[in-house]
Amino acid sequence: MSEEWAILWIRFLCGIVIWFLCGIVAAMIGGKKGEGCAALIVGVIFGPFGIVFAILSKGNRKTCPYCKELVHKDASVCPYCQGDIAAAEKQAATQEKSHQEKLVWAREQLSADRAYRSIQRAAKRREFYGICRKWTAAHSAKIVIVALALMIVAALIYLLPLLYDLLL
Repeated sequence: MSEEWAILWIRFLCGIVIWFLCGIVAAMIGGKKGEGCAALIVGVIFGPFGIVFAILSKGNRKTCPYCKELVHKDASVCPYCQGDIAAAEKQAATQEKSHQEKLVWAREQLSADRAYRSIQRAAKRREFYGICRKWTAAHSAKIVIVALALMIVAALIYLLPLLYDLLL
């Protein structure tokens, strides 16, 4: 029994050592990307999956708009192509701002158009209901007479078989 416990204990300790080694490897990979401490924590918690995460993560870097290489997030000039990253970011920001302004203007125009259409529909509904009210007021006596005639016909259709049975 003690040998089984010893084997289990050794396996447990080996697992812990392997898990911490995964954390150290992930920290080394993340350190090259500017996120060593975060990669260490992820590596210790998730083990081999932390290494994969550290390999796949972009890190503390951004993509150069000219050559598409990963550079440090605070870099203003790309070390690979010598492109001015700060100017490209400003230009992209102004384009995004003008795009957002166009979207806001389009939404305002759309909402104004919808409000106008809603008012037109309401006016048509009021006009239609007004016509219906005028028509029902003018023809209400005729409607009542037709309704009474239909009720009498329905009653006769129901009562005729009963009268036939009574007379025979």
